[in-house]
Amino acid sequence: MGAEVLRHILTPLGYRVETIYFDANFVYHIDSLMPLIREGLLAVNENVLLTDLPDENADWEQVNIDPDEYVVGAGSSVPLSPSTHAVTEGAKGYISELEKRGVVRASGFEYLR
Repeated sequence: MGAEVLRHILTPLGYRVETIYFDANFVYHIDSLMPLIREGLLAVNENVLLTDLPDENADWEQVNIDPDEYVVGAGSSVPLSPSTHAVTEGAKGYISELEKRGVVRASGFEYLR
């Protein structure tokens, strides 16, 4: 129902709303499940999506997030620029994967529970 409400509101503004199904055992909200790093690069666990990404995003590179790192808040990371990302310190594997792609972790951010 939420997707239909968004579709009703955003379609007249020129946006398209796509429905993506995912395993809610990882997290409940897609914004904490699949962070955008920069155009062409996103992060998501390789086993979490139950449907394909929309065609525009199907060829985007995907950084895998370990399920244990979702628990410490890796999925709630935030892009600050195309090369800087705010990521919780406990997501060591995720941070390493970002660094391999030229993205540095902004310091001073920690996931609060």
